[in-house]
Amino acid sequence: MPWVDPWQRAKMNIGQVRNRKFHSSAIAFAPCRGYGVKIMASFLRTRLFHLWFMLRRPMTLGVRALVVNDQGQLLLVKHTYISGWHFPGGGVERGESAVESLIRELAEEANVLLEKEPNLIGFFYNNKTSVRDHVALYLCEGAIQSAEKDSDREIVAARFFNLDDLPDDVSPATKRRINEWRSGSAPARFW
Repeated sequence: MPWVDPWQRAKMNIGQVRNRKFHSSAIAFAPCRGYGVKIMASFLRTRLFHLWFMLRRPMTLGVRALVVNDQGQLLLVKHTYISGWHFPGGGVERGESAVESLIRELAEEANVLLEKEPNLIGFFYNNKTSVRDHVALYLCEGAIQSAEKDSDREIVAARFFNLDDLPDDVSPATKRRINEWRSGSAPARFW
């Protein structure tokens, strides 16, 4: 198969990503279960993912995107398995560059395409998740959301917010990165 520019691949695949149908876990989302069971199932699912990553990879690398659209609004996503609003992103898969992973995650989590090359803001050590986790944060300007994101098994919502009207429950790490970016200060070493 010939090499295809990652930007073009993301544009070709956005329709496939958008049309993907996910089925909720019966344990986490069954209507007959109580709210406490959903929280416990979410916690266990997160711990199992980390155990699987620990066994498969000696170090984990994730990417996050500080996405700004042409109106100067910031993209944040709300996950099903963790509280608060976060930057979109996820783990870098084997055989995938960080930028390819970023493009894939933006398409999957928010139906977002990038018109410009992302710029690396910083590389962070995330010792809150595990002792092996690292996060690369990219600034992505000129982003286009091809369609509104429907909630699925991973993402409850993906929205652009005005910088002066961010939700109250933005995660602490996301708040720190936004403040560093807005003030022009050097990024911290820790996520």
